[in-house]
Amino acid sequence: MLRSFTIIAVLTTRLVVPAVAQHVSDQDAWSSGQSMAQAFSKASQAKDAAGVAALYSEEAVYVTPDGPVFGRAAIQRHFAEDFKFFTPEPAKLDRVAMIGDTVRLRTGSWSGVVQGPNGPMRVKGYWGTTDVRDGDTWKIRMETFNMTMPRHRTRENNAGGCRNVPPCHRTA
Repeated sequence: MLRSFTIIAVLTTRLVVPAVAQHVSDQDAWSSGQSMAQAFSKASQAKDAAGVAALYSEEAVYVTPDGPVFGRAAIQRHFAEDFKFFTPEPAKLDRVAMIGDTVRLRTGSWSGVVQGPNGPMRVKGYWGTTDVRDGDTWKIRMETFNMTMPRHRTRENNAGGCRNVPPCHRTA
């Protein structure tokens, strides 16, 4: 009987100690989340699609307004294509939240310039990721982003103008 209790105590200790040792503090979560955001910004500003894709897990999903992109290789091709007409600015990290010790949620904002048929156009939006621990590093398992639309003109923010329109057609 004593032997059974000893085995249970040893197994319990071996299971609990690694979990306690892996606890991620809020400060560590923010620091590692910020490091990943900086690595993403550095690679994307260099228009390094392979460098950006390396931050994603092999089975990652990148959800775009045009639909999801599945897998690291497809994500790399997606960024390589986008970098032909999009010049990103540094991403901003707004929030980091841990779910246990191996899953992290991050949110932030992005901006950049798109080269369109009528010249350059500034764009911006928000992003969110679910990151997973992969050994000693973190990888993006899923990312989604949106693009914010220009504000509609209203009487309140467009003195003498029209309400809820672009373009604003006014009659005298």
